[in-house]
Amino acid sequence: GLTGDGVGEVFRAEPVVVDPVRSPVQPLQARAADGAAVEASYRKPPGRGPFPAVVLIHGGLQTQRREKREWFLTRGPVHTRLLAAGYVVVQATFRDYDPNDLLRPGPAQDVEAIYESVRALGFVDAASVALFGGSGGGSLALEVAVRHRPSAVIAGEPATILF
Repeated sequence: GLTGDGVGEVFRAEPVVVDPVRSPVQPLQARAADGAAVEASYRKPPGRGPFPAVVLIHGGLQTQRREKREWFLTRGPVHTRLLAAGYVVVQATFRDYDPNDLLRPGPAQDVEAIYESVRALGFVDAASVALFGGSGGGSLALEVAVRHRPSAVIAGEPATILF
C-alpha cells in the first residue's frame, strides 16, 4: 500500500522535501455526476507546465479528512517523490461507502469528477493523467479506468475485492 495496511510490515521511507512556498497544497473542487460536491488536494511542481499528473486514491471505505490529504502531500514518501520528479500529485477522496450497498456508484462518481477536474487544469497534460490507488482506492482506480482510460493505472491489492 501507500503506507502499509497496519497489519504486517509497513514501508518506511523519508519524504522528499519540496519547497512548500513554491509548491503549496491547494484545494481542488469538483462536482460528481449526481451533483455531490467533491473535494481533493494537490501540489504542482514549480513552473507553468504542462505537467503529467497522478491522482492518488486512499484505501478504506470512508472519506479522508483534508488534514490527512495534506499530510500525504507533504510527508508521504510516494507523493513527494512523484512531485519532485515533476508530476502534479493529487490526493483524492470520496464519499463514504454505503455499508448496506457497497456497489452504489457515489464513491466512483467522486473519483471520476476529480479525475476529469485534474485533466482540465491548465498546467496538466490531459493525456498524461494516471490513477494510483491501494485497497479501496485501488478498486476505485480500476473502476474509473474502465470508463475513462487514464494514461496508466496502479492498483495495489486487495484492489479487486469490491470491483
